[in-house]
Amino acid sequence: MQVGNTTAIDKRLVVYSSKLVAGDIKVSEKYPDAKNTIVICITTDNILKRNAYLSIAKLKFEKTQEKRYAEMGYEKEDEYLTDMISYYIIELTKFKENKPRTGDLLEKWLLVIGGDEEMMKKCKKEEGEIKEAIEQLEEMSADEKEREIYEIREKSRLVYNTEMYEARRKGLEEGEKIRRRTWRTKKIKGNSQKIVRKKYKY
Repeated sequence: MQVGNTTAIDKRLVVYSSKLVAGDIKVSEKYPDAKNTIVICITTDNILKRNAYLSIAKLKFEKTQEKRYAEMGYEKEDEYLTDMISYYIIELTKFKENKPRTGDLLEKWLLVIGGDEEMMKKCKKEEGEIKEAIEQLEEMSADEKEREIYEIREKSRLVYNTEMYEARRKGLEEGEKIRRRTWRTKKIKGNSQKIVRKKYKY
């Protein structure tokens, strides 16, 4: 899901799909074994100049130029280079502005993804993948809260340990300074007594 930064999204989708296809071929080692790749982009921005919240794109041939035409007897020409790669681009802003009409599975998913509380409550009462997804999201949210509490505790513990260490270090340094001053004072007093004894010979 793309939130906020949609710079060069068209090029990024092509790069993502290329990596997916290339990675699959490396595993299968033979071109015929390469699986179909579907790239799904759900964005909160309007990125396409199209009157649709769901746009499906494939590798389609351009219209043949008249000067490049060659009569081969095909009654129906291929429209696509391959159906191996498909791009599904869903623009949530367009979806929300036009409001759901059919109530089909896709619209239910998009409402849940968009955080529609009413639809989430409804889907939680129904059996299916959406209900499972909502429950997993709630578990993840709970785990995240627990992790936040743990991190706060850990941070507090580290801060406490650091403060205690610093206090102890400063205490030892101060103690060492006092010890040195005391030793120096005793030394000075001792030398003074020696000088007096020497002078007056007692």
